[in-house]
Amino acid sequence: MKKHIGILAVISILLWGQPTFGLTLVTPKKGESFHAGDTITLLAKLSPGEEITTVAFHSSKLLFETVNGPPFQFDYKIPPEFVGELRVWAIGKNDHNPSAPFIDAPKITVNVILPPTVTLQAIGMDTQIMFLLFESEEPNTERLFVAGRYSDGISRDLTSSASGTTYESTDEKVATVDKEGIVTGISIGKAFIVAKNGDKEARRQVIVFSEKQ
Repeated sequence: MKKHIGILAVISILLWGQPTFGLTLVTPKKGESFHAGDTITLLAKLSPGEEITTVAFHSSKLLFETVNGPPFQFDYKIPPEFVGELRVWAIGKNDHNPSAPFIDAPKITVNVILPPTVTLQAIGMDTQIMFLLFESEEPNTERLFVAGRYSDGISRDLTSSASGTTYESTDEKVATVDKEGIVTGISIGKAFIVAKNGDKEARRQVIVFSEKQ
């Protein structure tokens, strides 16, 4: 179902072209904060003189909902596992004006945070060893994935540095890791990548090898 919704969102943007600004999201407000799992009201308002028959609401978390109005309003439930910046926007369509049928509302970014009662219990990474082929001409890279287990029973993606996760390598002569968890093999050998979030920590072993060995 999520895959289907995502495809519809992409198709709607491609088909509706490059619209002009004549539509505004009245709610939510830019920079507002919400808790994961909250329901937020998306309300689109037309500029004076504009006319539309439908509005498609979108978000960076696979929302695609078409509303026939007015009012052009939709109540969107934030996925409970999501934390971070959430972008929402709307595209209006006027079926009675084929020469300029589309009107766009600028994207609004809001912040999704955890309720204060929800705490991080542990973090984890894949327990399998990461193997990186050493090639002197072009370093081999792979991205880590970090998941956090919370007191509300939900597992959340903590891979991004924006979530507070930091990374370090126990031996940077063998493998390095950047702030977003991308590991690069530097030379043949073994190392551990350590991910930390608050006082929680997880490790994954990296082996850099050569086919010539």
